[in-house]
Amino acid sequence: MLAGHYLRHAGGSARNLSSAAGYMSSRAEAASSLMEVEQDDEEEERRMRAANRALVLRSYRLSREESARHKMKARLTTFVSTFISRCS
Repeated sequence: MLAGHYLRHAGGSARNLSSAAGYMSSRAEAASSLMEVEQDDEEEERRMRAANRALVLRSYRLSREESARHKMKARLTTFVSTFISRCS
């Protein structure tokens, strides 16, 4: 679109055509750089989401392990109390 605009106003001179081509090339490089930055940002976002997900899962697992320990301790306490009372 912009290339057509520059080519129409260039009047066909080699210098103007070269200038228009250089302008379009620099725009393409800028767009490419922007796309790379956006891809890097998306990759960083994915890494952050994965890290957050891992932290949540670890927290959940630790919580379940702690609950299981408390239950086991309560069962063991009940078992020992029952055993002692029956032996007395």
